[in-house]
Amino acid sequence: MHSNSTKKPLFTPTKNLDVEYLFLNGENYEDISSVSLEGNNLHKELTMGCTQALHLRTSLQNKNNNPVYKSTLKDVNFATMGITLLYSDTDLLEGYLGDDVLSHYLPIESPFENQRIVSTMDFYSDTYQQPAITQNKAARCHLYNQSLKNRVRAFQNMATQYHLGTAKSSVGEVQQMIESSQFHETYHHTEQTGLFYLETDAYIHLLLKELKKIDAALFYGFVLDIHTQRMMCLNCNLSVLGIQKTASAGFLNKFSKALKKTHIEKNEIGISFSARVSAEAPCSGATLEVFKLQNDESTPHLIYPQMETEVLQKYIPKRLPGAQYAGQSIYQGAFFASSKSTKLKWEEAIASCPHLKI
Repeated sequence: MHSNSTKKPLFTPTKNLDVEYLFLNGENYEDISSVSLEGNNLHKELTMGCTQALHLRTSLQNKNNNPVYKSTLKDVNFATMGITLLYSDTDLLEGYLGDDVLSHYLPIESPFENQRIVSTMDFYSDTYQQPAITQNKAARCHLYNQSLKNRVRAFQNMATQYHLGTAKSSVGEVQQMIESSQFHETYHHTEQTGLFYLETDAYIHLLLKELKKIDAALFYGFVLDIHTQRMMCLNCNLSVLGIQKTASAGFLNKFSKALKKTHIEKNEIGISFSARVSAEAPCSGATLEVFKLQNDESTPHLIYPQMETEVLQKYIPKRLPGAQYAGQSIYQGAFFASSKSTKLKWEEAIASCPHLKI
């Protein structure tokens, strides 16, 4: 048991999202491969995508020229995500040890034509659950609940290392929440939707297809990049930490089993998972006081992702000005939205929007 003074926060506040990942190869831990990943400009791109989509949302009108969405932007949960595949194009027989790791970034996309919105409504089929409703309709999605419990179970083994606050850090606590009337409000956030989406068979198939396309021979791991309007809540932070340790059950376990059906090897120590997050405001009920940024702008983080469990989180004070977004680069991935979004209208609007091309 660690003392309170040595416990880690659930995320590392940082000004700099540039990271050098160091990979140990083999059980002797003597050989090291590395890759440096720029993060600051990438998160500007993710921020741009979120900004573009939010501006589009405000412009949607019905036939009477009234806004389709009456809720204000501050009430909307919205996120953009991308994933980087870390790999080598040589396998063990060719002697990859000591080589630099290669990286391949792709925005997280829906595998279905014209489906750019992946919302909580995809995994929670009933109407939005109000706090006064006692019957827990959200508990009906077994797969969503199981993936959540897998992430929390993986975190549970290292929970004593962290300051948890009010986060639900055991499977028993999550099960109690599933049975309560507040499950939707606590766990059906855009980040949770994205994590669940990674675990779907369709998306894992897409990842394997991408690895074959780039001629990967040896796979090291993933880096997940997320931008959302609000800093991740305690439970979403916990889930992102948990997914990094799902080798026994959950995303990494499921992906490893799928990888065995290909000719791609995985690193002997196992597949890693790291996360970098940017946000524009505190989450509900939080303040920026807990988000004191390190003075690390010129220093990339050094991380051993197979051994360290880390979430880097950067605060972006405000969105890019609306007048600038149209002429700049276009985000082409999926958009993760809360259940306050009407998915069909979003798909139709985004499919025809020149600034958000498919």
